[in-house]
Amino acid sequence: MTTVSREVRQDVADVLVAYATGIDRRDWDLFRRCFTDDCEADYGEIGAWHGVDEITEWMRQTHEPCGHTLHSISNVAVTASDGRTLWRRSHTDGSYGSARDPRVLVGLGDAAGPVKVRIISPDGKVEEKSNVAIDRYTDLR
Repeated sequence: MTTVSREVRQDVADVLVAYATGIDRRDWDLFRRCFTDDCEADYGEIGAWHGVDEITEWMRQTHEPCGHTLHSISNVAVTASDGRTLWRRSHTDGSYGSARDPRVLVGLGDAAGPVKVRIISPDGKVEEKSNVAIDRYTDLR
């Protein structure tokens, strides 16, 4: 496993919570603080945005009419074909991807696939699936 300092891991967790909270509360100033002004945000099949203004406006237009949303955050471990385990936190939002959405999108840059995905839910439930393709949605049911 790649070693990352506790401080960096906490910083990442803080940004994910701010991202989810910003959308759920429709606090677009908080949401904007999760990105750099010149960010390149690629959400795969959902879309890609160039800069914080573009992604913030898209999120605002998408979520404002949705009513109440509540993000669910889970821990995800991805084991690459070379044996490396990469931990990431993922989040889903009921307005564009249900919290019960069984799909996962694994993007590992230039890494080769397929990979093994382990999902640890907030309630402690662990699910694993082997031979998951990279760079496309896979149904984990």
